[in-house]
Amino acid sequence: MSKKNKIIVWVVIGLLVVAVIAIVLATTLDRGSAIESSTFIRYASNYEYAVKDEKNEVSVSNGKVVLDYNGQDLDGNGSPDPSQTVDANTVIVRVEINGYQLTGRAADGTIYTTYYASLYSSNGVIEDWDA
Repeated sequence: MSKKNKIIVWVVIGLLVVAVIAIVLATTLDRGSAIESSTFIRYASNYEYAVKDEKNEVSVSNGKVVLDYNGQDLDGNGSPDPSQTVDANTVIVRVEINGYQLTGRAADGTIYTTYYASLYSSNGVIEDWDA
């Protein structure tokens, strides 16, 4: 085999290795679990009430987050709602908007995705995230 043919073989092998690595990376990237848009909004709204540390980051302890409603009457029963503890995967701390796709990262690192076509114009929460 000539030197030129050996170089061609090694270049082809190198390209195949790069292609395999690219395929593996593309299929293993975490694009998140698809959830209903109403659930996504509820999880993202939990961020407002989540207790935060001195760096203004959501405090997670043993996979839980404390939500503090500051005495608000959220359910309309006339009495202040107390604090409650929820799973850290139900508090979205970061939202990215890409076209009609919302991607959110929860306090425990869980990634969620949803799509919003009509929600954008009817829900102030999404407009706030976009801003």
